[in-house]
Amino acid sequence: YRFENYLFSLDYQLNLSNMMAGYDPLRRWNVYLYAGPTLLMGNGGTDFAANVGGMLSYNVSRRAALFINHTVYRMPKERYITTQVYKDEGTFVNSLNVGLMYTLNRPAFGKDGVLVTDYTRQPLFFEYSIGPSWYDNLDISMGSSLGYTANANIGWWLNSALGLRGGVHISNGDWAHDPIESRKN
Repeated sequence: YRFENYLFSLDYQLNLSNMMAGYDPLRRWNVYLYAGPTLLMGNGGTDFAANVGGMLSYNVSRRAALFINHTVYRMPKERYITTQVYKDEGTFVNSLNVGLMYTLNRPAFGKDGVLVTDYTRQPLFFEYSIGPSWYDNLDISMGSSLGYTANANIGWWLNSALGLRGGVHISNGDWAHDPIESRKN
């Protein structure tokens, strides 16, 4: 069976590097934490979920950074009616991605626009990432629950350390194999 999910998230994003050491436009490495609610849609129906994750980025220029992140999505325990899902605490999906973050270096509404902040680096950013996803606590191997994931987010830095982002996350997992059947993964 193939499970497909389309998630729409709204997250708070915290730049730990800026929070602890202040904003430095020449800093190459940044560490982020993020969490927020998620609207979950797909062949399992429509539900609310939550996500939490972390990201490590490397600035390759003033506007672009490469990153790796790990996100855990907690879905309702009734999300999938199957014995393959560990249901006591819910359905958990792990997503490990590599991607590109691009900072838009112009004010959103002109020089004296309403949305201008005190953040010296302009506040709008865009993220795109791809990578594998897998489901935890199944009666099958991780290789049997492995799928892909893709993300696209747009965000707004409220100050140098705290931001708000929203976006779409697409994932699938192929559970076409019988968990009792012995096979190589």
